[in-house]
Amino acid sequence: MKIRLAHSRIPLTQLTDQYKWWEQGENDGSAKWTTLHHNGILFPPPYIPLPKNVKMKYDGGSSLLSAGQADRQVWHLHYRQNQRK
Repeated sequence: MKIRLAHSRIPLTQLTDQYKWWEQGENDGSAKWTTLHHNGILFPPPYIPLPKNVKMKYDGGSSLLSAGQADRQVWHLHYRQNQRK
């Protein structure tokens, strides 16, 4: 039986057979680093709305979307497009 992840086309058995470096036990006990510098989190840029003359066509009609609706629509389109790759 092959189990597949919802977002991946790689069988789960191939994912579990990957190299597990943490199980090698080759740690000599020495410190590999002493500090960690973190630049902070990165937020996406604010949504830039589409021009007023751009309308969504659905079921034969067209309608204007609010900024929130358009933002979710763009996210959904990117999500669907990335699923096909």
